[in-house]
Amino acid sequence: MAASNVNVEKLVILNRFEKGIGLLPLVFYLPLGIVLTIVRCFIFLHALLVFYFLSNISFVKNILLRVMFMVCGLVVTTDGSLHTDRHNLVLVANHMTSLDPFILNLVMRYILMVEHSWSGENFTQLCSQVTVSGQMSKDDRVQFIMKKTEESKVPLLFFPEGRRANSAYGLLKFRVLPFELGAAIQPIGIIARRWFFDISISTFNSPWWMDLLITFFVPFTVFSIKYLPLTECRDSESSEQFSERVQSNLAKGLGVAASDVTLADVKEFVKNGRQARPVATSMSRSPSSASKQTPSPSPDAQKTKPEVEVASSDPELNVMLKQVKDVLQHASSQAVLKDLEQTRDVDTTITNILEGRVDIQPKTPDAQPESLQKEVDASTFKAASFPKSAQARHLSLQERKQAMLEEARKRYKEKHGLH
Repeated sequence: MAASNVNVEKLVILNRFEKGIGLLPLVFYLPLGIVLTIVRCFIFLHALLVFYFLSNISFVKNILLRVMFMVCGLVVTTDGSLHTDRHNLVLVANHMTSLDPFILNLVMRYILMVEHSWSGENFTQLCSQVTVSGQMSKDDRVQFIMKKTEESKVPLLFFPEGRRANSAYGLLKFRVLPFELGAAIQPIGIIARRWFFDISISTFNSPWWMDLLITFFVPFTVFSIKYLPLTECRDSESSEQFSERVQSNLAKGLGVAASDVTLADVKEFVKNGRQARPVATSMSRSPSSASKQTPSPSPDAQKTKPEVEVASSDPELNVMLKQVKDVLQHASSQAVLKDLEQTRDVDTTITNILEGRVDIQPKTPDAQPESLQKEVDASTFKAASFPKSAQARHLSLQERKQAMLEEARKRYKEKHGLH
């Protein structure tokens, strides 16, 4: 399929309600909606009791739960079949709403693989889940998950987009991790629809409990789950190419575009005043397409040249690199990028640099080595007096070091509007 232009703005839902006259029907529906919400909350609590007490009777539990949740306004339909007979099966699904893990848990058994604080943003309380530490190296993460696939009797589930997006318009670029395990992949498509009222099921930052209450408020919400055919990596195919092929197949199954927009692009868009920018997408892309989207350097970065620009073929890493350099401008881009490839986390890399675990080189051959302590006002952390004992001096050093770390984190969060 020919490439088409996709705006980041179209892939991110930031507002729940339609503006203008479209809100007028909600005014008349409000009393009934409030009554429905209260009644459905009680039914939902009873459904949770059924979930716990009948946890070992999966067939009876699934029927009862689906009927009870239908009364709560959650209608779930399925198309296709899950390959439950396949060992070492990995499931990948698009991520449309905060309720996706909960909805999938009604129709199948799985172990959800999550990174960092992802589970706090979604309704995962009833799901079996394993957290993958962001401080582990890439190879360690792969080995850790491969061990889980061998031990588990149920498939592992990944949401490779990393964050919920508007799957009715397109898919975010998939992360490569699930496709490096050497396991068969079964894609699962999730589409959620509402009628009568134009109220978004989830927004980019909405908490799951708010999404659930809005679902109780409206007449009903239909979740359609589509199982796609099993997909395996070809002999001549890299993990990146495999992920792009699965993303393309899943997008075709949903009738939407497979974009090159990454989670980092979306976060940057939300942070920078929601300025939409077109990003070329294609159902079938060459592996080199991602390298064409490296973000342009900021004016501050242009002033600090002549360091040779260092960029990764992964656009998400390039955005992380820029964020670290905004805080620690004297750090070598090459060294920062190397550490980011291991941590995949900006805060962890900043901590590693400040604690001396990353070997930092000067920016140019003629430049004199400068301490990274200059990134933070060193005079703020000077000791009031020179301690007499070695133990007291060591304690003073650790306290100042910790204060510097906290100051760097504070500056980073203030710069990027994090809380």
